[in-house]
Amino acid sequence: MIKLKTLSKLYIASFIFLMACSQNHEKNKVVEDTTAKNQTIVKTVAVEKPVELKVEEDTLDNFAEYYVAVLDTNASYNPIHSKMFSASKTLNIPIDTLGRYYNKKKNEIILSENDPDEIYAGEYFPRRSPEENLSLEYLNMYKPDAKAKTIALVAGIYADKDSAAVALKKLKNIEPKAFVLKSKIYIGCMH
Repeated sequence: MIKLKTLSKLYIASFIFLMACSQNHEKNKVVEDTTAKNQTIVKTVAVEKPVELKVEEDTLDNFAEYYVAVLDTNASYNPIHSKMFSASKTLNIPIDTLGRYYNKKKNEIILSENDPDEIYAGEYFPRRSPEENLSLEYLNMYKPDAKAKTIALVAGIYADKDSAAVALKKLKNIEPKAFVLKSKIYIGCMH
């Protein structure tokens, strides 16, 4: 039968070991300690000074100035979702959801929980590259001061102002509220 004193030492050693293992970016080494009374070997972890990691700041190379053509915005998903399908037929612009859908429980546009990208599975991932496609995006991804959860019906992202102006002319034929905004979009790695 294990004595209470020995059991306490094991619990303490286990606790120390678990706490040390949960420390990220720390150098750990195993130290052996033998207790003479019971000849029990207890392994504990000694934690050395944390290693400082240097993280490079985002450079201008990780951002691009693009022009985002927005057909309309709405706080509610269903009306803007319906408008996207009718606009696709009228404007002959394809819809590209990027594999995202509207999750009613989360009240968000998200990637599937089973998406191969484990970091963004079940989360929103924005459209970031220049292309002409209709999609539903969160406006504050392109206009940081926009109200959170405002959904934008994006008709395209353009690398130059002239292409965006041509697109806007087309959009205004079916929606007078359509607009283009110049946006600094992060194009670096998001992992």
